[in-house]
Amino acid sequence: MEEKHRVLKEKEGRKMDSEFQLFGTGKDIFKSWFDVKTVLKSTILAEGKNPHYKSDYIQLDALVKKIDPVCQKYGLGIMMFPTGSGLITILFHKESGQYIQSYYELILDKRNPQGVGSALTYAKRQILQALFGLS
Repeated sequence: MEEKHRVLKEKEGRKMDSEFQLFGTGKDIFKSWFDVKTVLKSTILAEGKNPHYKSDYIQLDALVKKIDPVCQKYGLGIMMFPTGSGLITILFHKESGQYIQSYYELILDKRNPQGVGSALTYAKRQILQALFGLS
């Protein structure tokens, strides 16, 4: 029997499209996630430099290079799909077909391709860090 869990959040008195869904029992995907987390630990080196804010940040490509090989080793995959106003992320277990899906609403400073690209990059980085508890 397939289980489905959904959480809707309230913001400014209206329902948002933000949701978290688990498809399947979660047993296999959570075991693999824990195996991945055990290898990844909790930190990643912040090699990016932001001269405007005089701060360091974790670069998206460095984050992906750290996460992807470990996920593949334990049968997990990550897919991200922009929707125009947000980003759908799916963490899936290759063998069981179980997956977790979430939605992240983009906040655009500029409504042009540069603004969307910037918001997507930021969202991807934040989601991946949150998904595996990396800082």
